[in-house]
Amino acid sequence: MRIQYLGTGTAKGTPVASCSCSVCSIAREKGGKDARKGCSVLIEDDFLIDLTPHNQISDFIAGSEQRYILATTTGHEHFHAQTLQASLGASSSSGHLDIYGDAGLNNCFIQVPPSEQKKYVKERLVFHTLNLFKSVRIGMYMVTALPARHFRTAMVFLIEHAP
Repeated sequence: MRIQYLGTGTAKGTPVASCSCSVCSIAREKGGKDARKGCSVLIEDDFLIDLTPHNQISDFIAGSEQRYILATTTGHEHFHAQTLQASLGASSSSGHLDIYGDAGLNNCFIQVPPSEQKKYVKERLVFHTLNLFKSVRIGMYMVTALPARHFRTAMVFLIEHAP
């Protein structure tokens, strides 16, 4: 299983613009490895965990006809609908995108301003609700959602190759 970390900062990245804590202050001062994008992981080339505002996912979207996104929570820092719309709008791929997360995930597009909504984008998206402790097959993986110690609806995932 090939894993690429696209970001290892907070969900908003590090440093956070309005934060003056020591971590953010050092990141602003030093830059480089101390300045990090929002937390996100790409598995193989078809499986993305969290879509932050900092993700450049045009290559991910354009790659093949079948792609998957897992959202650890429905907060816009973890599933950024505007980034998804922009990437899908610029892509020549016509494949659909399966998106997995909690029951509120489908409502993330309500937050997109009407001027930025692209109707054809929603037609390419298929939303799936994950239930805690229930394993589901997603492509060539078995994924089990587990509760995260973050806030009520946040999840982490156990990901294994499917038999």
